[in-house]
Parts: sequence; structure tokens; C-alpha cells
Amino acid sequence: MNLAEDLRASLQEILVQGTVEIRENGGRVTSVAPLSWEVRGDVEKPLLHLWSENCNVTRRVVAITDNSQDHLALAVERFGRAKPERMEIVRLVRTPGPRDLTREGYCEQLRRILAEQFPDETLEKISVAQDLEHSLSKIYTRGILHRGSAHVAFLAVPEGESQDALESSLTYGLLWLEKSRQSAKRAALATLRLILPKGKSAILANRLRALDECLAVEVYELDPQRETLEHVDPCASGNVASWLVPRRETQLLLDRSSFALAPLIALSPDSIRAHASPHTQEVVLRFRGPPLRPLARKQSFLWQRFHLGGTSRQK
Repeated sequence: MNLAEDLRASLQEILVQGTVEIRENGGRVTSVAPLSWEVRGDVEKPLLHLWSENCNVTRRVVAITDNSQDHLALAVERFGRAKPERMEIVRLVRTPGPRDLTREGYCEQLRRILAEQFPDETLEKISVAQDLEHSLSKIYTRGILHRGSAHVAFLAVPEGESQDALESSLTYGLLWLEKSRQSAKRAALATLRLILPKGKSAILANRLRALDECLAVEVYELDPQRETLEHVDPCASGNVASWLVPRRETQLLLDRSSFALAPLIALSPDSIRAHASPHTQEVVLRFRGPPLRPLARKQSFLWQRFHLGGTSRQK
């Protein structure tokens, strides 16, 4: 077997024209055109050198794992790494647009944050590439972390993505978890780490409670300015926001507005009720439940229309 010759032939075919993208472990390294290359050294483990104006990469190749017209995947060794890693050279049909570059930039930022936030864990893979076969969108950054024999699958939603992307992140996270289990034969992999933009985790709180208790889902919010991850307890939030207000504040608002509201309540005393809202400093009139309209903070107001039994009255 002459791996060096096979590698040269594969590179000549994929680099004959157009722009190519270099990826390592699913993450984009750079897009280049043209790309210079050299294969030298041992025929069984040749040294591959790739360079251009904005990249300079040298790796020892141990195998060609995939070779097609537009895609070349290699198992490579890096200095100081015990296991082979994956390098890909992909011919691009089009140049990446601004949105693609933003997502790839987020991927690199997340790689750095994960290394700082979880120093005891090793990033096994990270990717933002689309995987139609497994219904994985390029919107999400996904990967695997491990510490010893324990592995964690993670999926992250970049800042600025749509509301639909946020609401669907749990679904795609579970798809990624299942795909990771099957591809690596890790049946015991049962932890999913969802990473969402700051202030966006509450939307998933109720859905997480419906999952199997055997499945561990960790939720984090990413602060892009501070570049930190904050753990969020889904049980700490719900679908109802509540707070306690001292009764004296509520009663004070009702007392101040009672003189102005009395003529209105008298129109239908069994149906109209006054409710104080201390956090907005407003008093709301409700007609058989639904609010009529918020009243001004001042005691005086000019117009209020009610429709009582088909009769319209004004104040």
C-alpha cells in the first residue's frame, strides 16, 4: 500500500479547480483558492503540508477515509494528540455568505469558551456543517465533550437566530444526541447540553419536564460580551411569572383611585371590579373578568366607554 501516492492523486483531483474549504473535526479552518500543497516522507504515513496566504497546516496522514469528486476526508495525527483526528478538504460550490461566516465565527468562539469553562473536559468534535441525512441544520453548532469515559453531546444556538430556531433547538439536540450514540456506539451517552443565547432559556422550561427522567439535559446561557456560560435550572422557571407585593401598596392605589372610579363601578357594581397593579402603578377595571383598559396613573381621566347589555354609556 502506497498511501502517499493515493493521497497525491486525490489532492490533484479535488484541487484542480475552484475554491476549497479545509475542516478539522467538523470545524472550518479556512476557505482558500488557490491552495498549495506538498506530500513527502514515509509512504505509509506521509506528511501533508497545505498552505496559502491565510493558512499553513501540516499533518501526518494515516488513512484516507472518504474520497469523492468534491470531498476528501483524512485521518491525521497531530503532535501531542493520542488519537487520530479528522481533516476534510471540501470543494465549495459557492463562496460562504455573511450568515455562514457569522455562524462559523460563533463556532470558533464557542470552542474557546468551552475550553475555558470546562477545563477538565476535552472537545472531541465540533461542527456547524449541515447534515441532511440525519436532519441536522447548519443553524446549530454541535459537538461532543468527554472527560475520561464520560461523554456529553452539546448543541448551541447562536445569537440572532430566529424564534423558530430557538423553539426547535431541543428537537435538534435530541436528534444530535441519538446520532452521536449510534455513530460512536455509546449507548450510555445520555447527557445533552443545550447552549442558548442569554435570556432565551425560559421557552424550553416546560418541554424539558416532559422528557424521560433517564435523559439528562443541561441548559446554559451564553453571554457573548463576557464570553461565559451560566448554568440555568429549568425547574426554577415556569409558564407563569409571579411575585409578591405588600398589601399596603395595592390598597394605597385602590384608595387613591376610589373617588374617580366610584361612578364607573356604579354603572354595573356586580360586573365591574377594580384591580391594582403595583408594578406598573396602574388601576385596571375588569368587566366580568377581561380588562376594559388600563387607566392613567393620575386619579383623573376623561373618557371611558362601557358596553352594558347593549347600551353604550360615556363618562
